[in-house]
Amino acid sequence: MLNSQLFWFFIQSTGYVLRGGYYTFKTDYINPFPIPKTIPAKIHDDVIKVVNIILDMKAQNIENDISEFQNLINKSIYSLYNLDEKDIVEIESLNYI
Repeated sequence: MLNSQLFWFFIQSTGYVLRGGYYTFKTDYINPFPIPKTIPAKIHDDVIKVVNIILDMKAQNIENDISEFQNLINKSIYSLYNLDEKDIVEIESLNYI
């Protein structure tokens, strides 16, 4: 979740940029990110499966393109937060680190 496009959108929207274009990750800047107390089993299981695929692909070759799988995770996170298409377009319009 903390490596999702949604989290980066949050950090870019609420945090501040340090010298060199880096964002601060102090607890005070991460704590306000709303993490649901419960995550539906389907979303949890789907994300775990995709993360395992990504880990396997990277273990085989660090250069493997995992962007398709990262997009699947982002879609799962968007559904967790019940984001609509307008929200998703706004989130994805920011540069993803």
